Amino acid sequence: MGEANFLPARVRGTAGSEAEVETALGRVALPTAAFVSGVPAAGSDVTLCVRPEHVRSAAADVPTVSLGRGRITGSAFFGTHHRCHVVAGDTMLTAHLPQTDNPEAGAELDLRLKADSIVVLQDGAGVVG
Repeated sequence: MGEANFLPARVRGTAGSEAEVETALGRVALPTAAFVSGVPAAGSDVTLCVRPEHVRSAAADVPTVSLGRGRITGSAFFGTHHRCHVVAGDTMLTAHLPQTDNPEAGAELDLRLKADSIVVLQDGAGVVG
């Protein structure tokens, strides 16, 4: 499967084809299609699965949602991307930024993703810590 970031969250409500979830990083509206293991229900605990390559720089040219801001604590160039460690509050994330970015330790990063790239798992749906 490769690398993934797992963020605990709680469903705050649903409206139409969207569900609002709250994480330690903030609230975000996600398409209900992201809930791959069931229908979202207000008050339920879920886990957001975010692949590092889906994190985009603030200059993304496609519509995105933000999970908040983080600080880059380390970066290494892997040829096809920069593998970065990002701290947001008490949460550590891994992000793969494009070759053309120049991430530096200490820099702030808006944790932007395409909403349809986030997979939401219901509690008890197979996430192993």
